[in-house]
Amino acid sequence: MPAVVSPGELVDRARRDAERNVLRVRNGLRHLAGVGRPQLTPTSKETVWSAEKVELWHYPSDGVRFRTPLLFVHSLVTRSYVFDLVPGNSVVEVMLDRGFDVYLIDWGIPDELESLNTLETYADGYVPTIVAEVQRRSGARDVNLFGYCFGGVLSLLSVAGNPWMPIRSLAVMATPIDMARMGPMSSLLQDGRIEPEDLLDHTGNVPPT
Repeated sequence: MPAVVSPGELVDRARRDAERNVLRVRNGLRHLAGVGRPQLTPTSKETVWSAEKVELWHYPSDGVRFRTPLLFVHSLVTRSYVFDLVPGNSVVEVMLDRGFDVYLIDWGIPDELESLNTLETYADGYVPTIVAEVQRRSGARDVNLFGYCFGGVLSLLSVAGNPWMPIRSLAVMATPIDMARMGPMSSLLQDGRIEPEDLLDHTGNVPPT
């Protein structure tokens, strides 16, 4: 038999549901008004190099213990603030606390300016140039490279195609390596059922939605 619920328990449940609904409405209004939103990329940084929209960020720290700097290579299709969300939930913050000298490449938001870029633009152009700039600024002999998502692909291509680069270590995360296992969208493109040009918008790029 189902448990019998007392009138008092029903009242308590109704009160809790009403309180939750009030909180949902309040939080929704605050979100729409822009009130109480967390500040993304809260860690102090400086732009130390730029070209077109591409910027190299450095996170100054008095606690650097490792001479070899750490360079994050971000994806072209996601925003770099995922590495530095909020205090207590920031990869940059963790790496600084561990004693690394941290740099990050921010690619900016693509538009017509990037529509003619190729893989070589990034793997043979931007990445080696920025690695050399990090090496020059830090005075270190080499650089640790960390590629995230498609930034990992760019890092792998750059290191493979430019073996002279002063890379001490290379790590990648969430990086597609075996394109045969990328799922339906990749299969459609590989089989020729969808032409890449059909996915482009007026800027010459694939839109986010």
